[in-house]
Amino acid sequence: MKKLIIIFILYSSNLLAAPRYWVGGSGHNWSDGHVWATTSGGAATAPNPTSTDDVFIDAASQGAGLVLTIDAGATCNSLNLSGTSGGLGGTQIIQTADILVDNTFNGSTAAWTNTGGAYAMQFDFLNSSTGTFTSNGMVMGCYIHLNGSGTLTLSDAFALDVGNALYLTGAGFNANNRAVTIGSFLVDGAAGYNVVGGSGTWTVTDDDALSAFGGSFHTWHIEDASSGTLNFSNTPIKFTSTSGSVKTIELDFSGSSMSDYVYHDFWINGSAAGTFDFTSGGAQTLVFNDLKITNPPNSVEFNVNWSPVSLHVNGTAGNLNQINGHGYDLTMAAGNVCLDYMDLRNLVIVTANGYADHSTNGGGNTGWTFAACPSGHAFTQRIIIH
Repeated sequence: MKKLIIIFILYSSNLLAAPRYWVGGSGHNWSDGHVWATTSGGAATAPNPTSTDDVFIDAASQGAGLVLTIDAGATCNSLNLSGTSGGLGGTQIIQTADILVDNTFNGSTAAWTNTGGAYAMQFDFLNSSTGTFTSNGMVMGCYIHLNGSGTLTLSDAFALDVGNALYLTGAGFNANNRAVTIGSFLVDGAAGYNVVGGSGTWTVTDDDALSAFGGSFHTWHIEDASSGTLNFSNTPIKFTSTSGSVKTIELDFSGSSMSDYVYHDFWINGSAAGTFDFTSGGAQTLVFNDLKITNPPNSVEFNVNWSPVSLHVNGTAGNLNQINGHGYDLTMAAGNVCLDYMDLRNLVIVTANGYADHSTNGGGNTGWTFAACPSGHAFTQRIIIH
């Protein structure tokens, strides 16, 4: 008899899970009573959503304009805003606390903002090992926190507003070859993770001071790479902050193998007084395809050994791009590496021969000649093999 009772309780719990539609109109909180229905535009008699319920905020919810506040305790299995829109008479979602979404989000052109705190849309994958994120043009005014053992896969371009991070404490993220725009990228590897960057460009907009959690993390911040896998082998990563603050690209190689830590292209496009600082907690060499520096002047520092296949880093007359190698090795294939309009400091080039024309020798450089490439060679930033 006890077994029958237990089975009945579990079964009846599943029966209680149902869709939840917002019918509370404007000016109410998620947790208020009498604001949810079981059908679109239905009676406001449904209980508040739980972690097993699918939530819909649709055209019937929006009416002549909707302002909905997400307050403490908001949770659901999936959240769907399809049918809402932004602009005058549209929908505005204001976040004053975290919201827990188990696995799936469908956005819209509605506005999503927060009240200034570091509030998250957190995916825990309690009911499913996979989830999808469909923006439908929405720029999220919150950070996205992935936790648990599932994987979130993008269905279209993904965008977070300035000051908001993609934050992993475990779980997986598959960009699915979509464009990704984020304030910062933070990974706490203690719980394990798996990131597939794909072929779409990742644009990172913040400096360290704007990074989530009050600046306690960096612009690109990886902790303990040994407990997870990062695959950016086909991903251009573009840093665009124009502020005078430091932009730290923290690459923690400690305990990791190179097969777990693969990058393709780094693109600096800031035109800023603040430096872009590549650093690492381990002794591994940062191996990648190409370093591109555009929109000069920019200042880039390497506190890690690095080995790109090619460099596209030239400045222009009166706008020198600066690279400070801090005595770490720049390893490139044998041949000539020819740069123009640079300010080089403490840059040690290994195997290749370095030439820097119209450039400044800031001191501490090894393997560089501050003159044009040898006669007969076309001037290029790529390697010239004899």
